Amino acid sequence: METTTRSALLIYTVVAAGINSGAFFVFSNFVMASLGRLAPAEGAQAMQEINRGAANPLFMATLIGGGVTGAVLAATAAGDPGAGWQVAGGLLSLATALMTMTFHVPRNNRLDRVDADSAEGQAVWAGYLVSWTRGNHVRTVTAALSVVCLLLAAAS
Repeated sequence: METTTRSALLIYTVVAAGINSGAFFVFSNFVMASLGRLAPAEGAQAMQEINRGAANPLFMATLIGGGVTGAVLAATAAGDPGAGWQVAGGLLSLATALMTMTFHVPRNNRLDRVDADSAEGQAVWAGYLVSWTRGNHVRTVTAALSVVCLLLAAAS
């Protein structure tokens, strides 16, 4: 792959992973705890609106796009200086996107299907708050580690 193309992919993936890790960190650090202090129906309704707003082209370009470019970097790293770091960082970026699609999105969809004011909605919210947040801690770390690995690859 041409050096300028590889550099562009690396820069895009680092920026995307940085944006993602920052966004996820905010949720892990204080947003979910704040929503958890609200009345259950209010917390669930707020998260339903957040999830609806998150499904936008710009966020998807960083999340899914960063996962795709990470996979490309990992698959084509052989022979590059810092190839090991590039593979690790690319796969971590891909893992962040895959975790979102396979773990968080199904939970978001489940939450979206319930009436937040109902007993079912409040039960779903209680489980969601715990499991979604724990999973978010994991993807915060995977995205942040992707940045570190890709920066180490770039410095090699």
